[in-house]
Amino acid sequence: MGGKTDTREKAIALAMMALALIGISAAWATQYTSTASISPITVEDMATVSKMDITLNQPIPTLGWFTKTVNDVFTISHNLNNVKRYVRVVLVNAPEVRNYLSYLIIRVTVDGPSDVTGYITLTSPEILLNTTSINTNENWTIDLLLFGYASKTGSVGITLYCSVEPAEAVEPS
Repeated sequence: MGGKTDTREKAIALAMMALALIGISAAWATQYTSTASISPITVEDMATVSKMDITLNQPIPTLGWFTKTVNDVFTISHNLNNVKRYVRVVLVNAPEVRNYLSYLIIRVTVDGPSDVTGYITLTSPEILLNTTSINTNENWTIDLLLFGYASKTGSVGITLYCSVEPAEAVEPS
C-alpha cells in the first residue's frame, strides 16, 4: 500500500510544481505586455437604406399565376461616395411564403443612374448585386417585379431585407 501513496504524493507534488511554474511564467510575461486604448474611432455610414411600406390592394387568384410590380421599395442614400459597394436583398420569410405560393420569382432592380438587376426565388432567397459601376452621387431605389403561382388560399406577407456592403468586404481577394 505504501507504493500507491508514494505515487499519488508524487503526482500531486508534480502537479503543484507545474501550477507554480505556470504562475511564475505568467507573472514574468506580464512584465513585457501592456494595452493601449485608441479612441475615438468614428465610423461613418457608407449609405442609409430606408424602406417604404407596401400594401397590395388587389388579391391574387388561388391556383393562378400573378404578376405584381412594386417600385421604390427601398431608397439608398449615399454618405460616402468614394466607396464601391454591393447591394444585398434577402427574402427573409421564404419558408412561410412557400406555404402559400408554390412558385415565386422576384426581379430585383437597383434603379440608379444605370440599372443592375438580379433574381430571388423561393429556393434561392438571396441576391448580391454588383453595383460598383453605378454612380453614388444620386440616391438609388429598389424596384421589384413579382411573378408567381398561388397554391393556397390565405394571406402572407413578403418580408425583404436590404443592405449595402463595401465591395472590399464581399469580393474575393
